[in-house]
Amino acid sequence: MQGWLAMVFLAAGYAKLSATMTVLGGLLSWVRPEFEPFVRALGVAEICLGLSMVTPLLSWTIGHPVVRLGAVTMAGLAGAMSVLGAIKGDFGSFLLNIALVGLSVTVAVGRWRHTEPV
Repeated sequence: MQGWLAMVFLAAGYAKLSATMTVLGGLLSWVRPEFEPFVRALGVAEICLGLSMVTPLLSWTIGHPVVRLGAVTMAGLAGAMSVLGAIKGDFGSFLLNIALVGLSVTVAVGRWRHTEPV
């Protein structure tokens, strides 16, 4: 699950950093040209969250708490974006973000249960 979360958040962050605002406006119903600094900052945050899912590959001791924090933060971000999707009437975005909340919570709970390397 961590791998899937990493891929989704890295891809979303990369898109928000590399695509033009016109393209992003066509993909995301909430994006407006005046939101560009926020959209770019959100892209950086999503890349950092995606990388947090793979930190155990570098160090189990350091990576394990980072995964927990990243998963909780992902759940919060995806929860906020699902609310935004519901408000905007974007059913696809709503469902995707609800799924991401479920995956993130599952990873967070699983990582909190196992605090030592298996």
